[in-house]
Amino acid sequence: MNEGSPFWPFWNAEERRLRAGVRIYALVTLRSLVLAVIGAPVAVLVLDAVAGGPGGSAGLDLDANSLQARLAGEVAAVVCTVLSVWVAGRLLDRRRFAEFGFRLTRGWWIDLLFGFALGGALMGGIFAVELAAGWATVSGTFQGGWGSPLLVLAPIAVFMGAAVWEELFYRGYMLKNLAEGLSFPPLGARGAVVLAWALISGLFGVMHIGNPNADAFAVVNIVAAGLMLGLPYVLTGELAVPIGLHVGWNLFQNMVFGLPVSGIKPDGATVFTVERAGPALLTGGAFGPEGGVLGLLAIGLGCAAILMWLRLKEGRVSASGKVAQPPARSGAGTE
Repeated sequence: MNEGSPFWPFWNAEERRLRAGVRIYALVTLRSLVLAVIGAPVAVLVLDAVAGGPGGSAGLDLDANSLQARLAGEVAAVVCTVLSVWVAGRLLDRRRFAEFGFRLTRGWWIDLLFGFALGGALMGGIFAVELAAGWATVSGTFQGGWGSPLLVLAPIAVFMGAAVWEELFYRGYMLKNLAEGLSFPPLGARGAVVLAWALISGLFGVMHIGNPNADAFAVVNIVAAGLMLGLPYVLTGELAVPIGLHVGWNLFQNMVFGLPVSGIKPDGATVFTVERAGPALLTGGAFGPEGGVLGLLAIGLGCAAILMWLRLKEGRVSASGKVAQPPARSGAGTE
């Protein structure tokens, strides 16, 4: 199908599939439909399980930011996102699910652990600075919640779920497809990957505007966090480091150090109970470290650590043009 065809803006004849922009739109639409159809039932099943069985409701807090509601929402989001990407990958992209960043080799799992450790170390550094500066004081340890499986396990499930579906959706699918769509002269494959990385990080930040206590600086910092999370993906095409880093950052921030996560207060078991003060510009205030200068500095250090890790593993690092390549079985053409 040549450029004179009325279907040319939508269909890539060389690759025998829809063009990248149409695929992204289709995935977003499909995910919305799947969420509408099965998202609510999945969430209800989770809430029933939390309440102790069908019909139970004692102790349930259905406020949108409550731990129970967040758990139900994240489980539903994981199920619906994985299902949507799998279907879109098979029918639209013509690629296997693993090609979105889940080639589960031994090295993949090592990268996952590295990302998790890095997230914990970065958050530990922020916490240490706040303690040293007198902006945070520890008022207790292991207080409340540790005798409840819900208050211990639910936050872990929430942060793991959020990391999996957000990285798969934003980096694994959208960044990859956008890079494929932008891969034409003069950008080329690597330039397309870098531009897609920046654009998807911007979208990632914008999607957090509605979080509690978000302001302009917090959104800018979330964009920077999106760049950090996307960096290992554009360098390797794998989601191991992004997922591990995402989980480690949020889990240590909430469950270990008792700090707000993007505007959401700790709601569950925490190792430290903390009282915070100090300048909000530096600490992020009620939004949490992602909203302050300390968080931005930690993001910069995180990017440097990622580059060092991958350089040690692979000898050199650069934007991987492979992220912008179509699957082999769809043909070798570009968008």
